[in-house]
Amino acid sequence: MLTYEFINLTKNTAELVLSWEEKTIPVVIEFAVERHPDANATAELKGSTGSRRRDSTVQRNYALANKTNLKTALTWV
Repeated sequence: MLTYEFINLTKNTAELVLSWEEKTIPVVIEFAVERHPDANATAELKGSTGSRRRDSTVQRNYALANKTNLKTALTWV
């Protein structure tokens, strides 16, 4: 029987463990979480819908709560 399990979860990483009979294969998965919301937010706020107040508030709050991209978050204020 083949099983998959995610262990050691953090904000940016997880360990995927594949177990098949007596074999175990761990795989570390890393993802730069902060980069993507910042890039998506910037693109959204420059998009055809323009800078909607709710969108900028959500993006600003995310940046402040996660202490990421603070200079840009100030422009969203």
